[in-house]
Amino acid sequence: SWRAHLLKRASAEPIFASAASSSSSAPQSAAQAKLEALKARLSAARQSNHKEAVEEDRRNKLGPEALKRERAEKAWEKKKGEAAAETETDKLLGMTAADAAASHDKRDKKQRRVKEFGYDVYNNEAQYRHYKKTVRRAGDAGKISNGGD
Repeated sequence: SWRAHLLKRASAEPIFASAASSSSSAPQSAAQAKLEALKARLSAARQSNHKEAVEEDRRNKLGPEALKRERAEKAWEKKKGEAAAETETDKLLGMTAADAAASHDKRDKKQRRVKEFGYDVYNNEAQYRHYKKTVRRAGDAGKISNGGD
């Protein structure tokens, strides 16, 4: 379709008509210049068409879900780039003393909670309670006999 358009246009323009009527070198160079320009346009169109064909093939191979995911990732990257403009220093400059104290207290409280409930949750008493609960549930489900039956 684009080749047919270019060929129609090329046939409508008399490229070699002036060269056939006179044998001077000036019209010949003009015709050659037009031919070179036409070749350059054809080459550019060919490259553009190849790019579009490769992109279309990629879209067909990926499928609609992957394309949707790719668009979402690009949007997220763009949003992340805009949000990353605010640095830690900028955040601190905008913080009041009351906000800083509240943030510090919150961090301290979190540290205390971590210390209170370390790995000591799984001590001997907790393991024994878990064992008793498991045995009771198994007995209720009829998986083990209750001794006196």
